[in-house]
Amino acid sequence: MSPPFALSTVWMHNRFSRLRDFFSAAEAAGFANFELDASISLQAIADQSLPEGQILSLEIPCPTHPKQLGARLASLDRYEREAARQAALNSFQLAEDIRAQVLIANLGRVDVSPKLEQAYYEARQRGGPEADNVRDLQRELTEMRARNAPLHLNAALYDLEYLANQAAQSGLKVAIVTPTRFLGFPLPEELHILLEEFGDPIYYWHDAGQGQIFDHLGLVSSAAWLAVGAERLVGLHLYDVSDRQRWLVPQANGAVDFEKLKQYLTEETILTGKFSAGYEPDEITTALTWLKNRLS
Repeated sequence: MSPPFALSTVWMHNRFSRLRDFFSAAEAAGFANFELDASISLQAIADQSLPEGQILSLEIPCPTHPKQLGARLASLDRYEREAARQAALNSFQLAEDIRAQVLIANLGRVDVSPKLEQAYYEARQRGGPEADNVRDLQRELTEMRARNAPLHLNAALYDLEYLANQAAQSGLKVAIVTPTRFLGFPLPEELHILLEEFGDPIYYWHDAGQGQIFDHLGLVSSAAWLAVGAERLVGLHLYDVSDRQRWLVPQANGAVDFEKLKQYLTEETILTGKFSAGYEPDEITTALTWLKNRLS
């Protein structure tokens, strides 16, 4: 059997206003399974009949609630983490209702100097990623991240214990996803600690596009994530990236080497296409066929 393929609701942004329209178009494009991304709101699902058993995964904090917007697990702010845990609890309830399998947890980022971070992004915008001052600022931020990361690791251990207890009661899996940007949490060595600490039901979800972005930055190889998380891998986000864009459909000359991912897959690994709404249905169908030919 081949791994199950799914399509993320990222494709519906600015394309469909109703989930039922997304599901209909996605099925017509060849997808039988789906993922609800973190931006799907409580209002969006309130009057919808969600396809039970076809939504394999949800990103926490789906369904989003105004009181919990931006709240991060593993934050150093106690009140923010309480809001994030409540959001996760809402995700658990929805996942149980629709018989999903996996909740995907983004553990946020490590706090650094806002002024230094702003200077880095402004310099990168002006001179590109290879400019000398960009590299210097990136080095400073990386050092600051290393100093502050242990505090976030402690917070993550506390929050994941809460999620693990919820998962054990519900029969769901919680998967830590590859972080966004180089200030994200956890890096591979931190992921190793978290996976070793909890075992079942905490897993890893590899984001192929974000892994490639880390490669572009010269900070962490994409393979490092998989070296740590391979035995606990339950799913992947599949999309390509360029210097200025993400959520691109895969292509033969793209940045991500999708064929290298096949060695990590089992028949149960969930493979989710996460594509921009700019792609037409026939392009999504082509992307699905392309991925199946290389990963099935």
